[in-house]
Amino acid sequence: DEWHELIGNKRGVQLQLALARLRRWNPQLIVWGISATLGNQEHAQQVLIGDGGVTVQGKTAKQLLVDTLLPPSIERFPWAGHMGLR
Repeated sequence: DEWHELIGNKRGVQLQLALARLRRWNPQLIVWGISATLGNQEHAQQVLIGDGGVTVQGKTAKQLLVDTLLPPSIERFPWAGHMGLR
């Protein structure tokens, strides 16, 4: 799960090495990579399993609701910080 968090860092490389070792012991090994937020699915699949993989992708439409929350007065907040208003 959260495969996108592992791509391109040390933990991802360690996972790839572990999977390569497991594949030597069992060439029929089935590997699943799950992530809700992949920017480049083809790259993620290639890194995880190489050629010959299958991508399963949900097609359910999602409704987004964005609401901006601001306090009635921003004077008590510092000039810099999370608000980004000044």
